[in-house]
Amino acid sequence: MNEDAGRGIASLVIDTILYGDMILNYLDDEIAGSYTEGPQTIVRIHRVGHRTRKKTPIGTRTTSSLRATIDGRTITLNPGRARLFKRSYTIDIRFDERILALSAKDLEDSMLLDGPKKWLFRF
Repeated sequence: MNEDAGRGIASLVIDTILYGDMILNYLDDEIAGSYTEGPQTIVRIHRVGHRTRKKTPIGTRTTSSLRATIDGRTITLNPGRARLFKRSYTIDIRFDERILALSAKDLEDSMLLDGPKKWLFRF
């Protein structure tokens, strides 16, 4: 993780294996992510209001306190608890007519599935 002290930005590069490197930029109230190669789609998640959680990167898990966009177009995030470990959580992402679910797969990896989170744990 690199930190730009002048702007208060911390950056992290993640190898997504399938899609190449992604860079995440963290501010106190915002996280922005984009791929380093290819189309420059930018996803931003912004906290509205005060920080309510010290150990959560964006400072909250409250849906009403989060605003998110993909290239300036509004998306809806619905964070919820996951079952992997106490601090893990899952997020439903609603964008246009699509619903995606981001959830912890294990202690190091996450998975992004096409469909709401209720489909994640169906046996």
